[in-house]
Amino acid sequence: MTLFRHFGNKKGIVEAAIDKYAFVDLLANTFEQKIIWDLEQDLKMLAKEYQLLVEEKKPLILLSFREAAEFPELDELLSFIPQKFKQILEDYFDQMIQKKKLKKVDPSVIATNFIFINIGYFFMNSRMNSITEKLSIENFVENNIDFFIQALN
Repeated sequence: MTLFRHFGNKKGIVEAAIDKYAFVDLLANTFEQKIIWDLEQDLKMLAKEYQLLVEEKKPLILLSFREAAEFPELDELLSFIPQKFKQILEDYFDQMIQKKKLKKVDPSVIATNFIFINIGYFFMNSRMNSITEKLSIENFVENNIDFFIQALN
């Protein structure tokens, strides 16, 4: 079944994408439920959860990027997602600094870098399968998130 047969038209696709993008709230809820205030375990958990969610929504995410210029509401939604994710991370890093479990750094900078790492993996995995075939989510988390965490300690 084609996308248009399933959704009717581009507007139907956009509306479905908007409904499906509630995953940011799912991510926030998962993070709140599973947080243990251990930098390594929390960030690895969040990276895995994020990758699983975006992989599940991959067709709509990729289509949404292609169609964002035509649908302003979709473009607005696409900018909301990283902003919300960044706010979740900034709050977490700020609390970790207050708890003295993280050295004093700018929470905005490290949140942005964490997002770049995760979005980068998602897009590489979506577009360059031959490069990322050897880099499973588990390997990505163990190697790249470990490297990120070491930079914070």
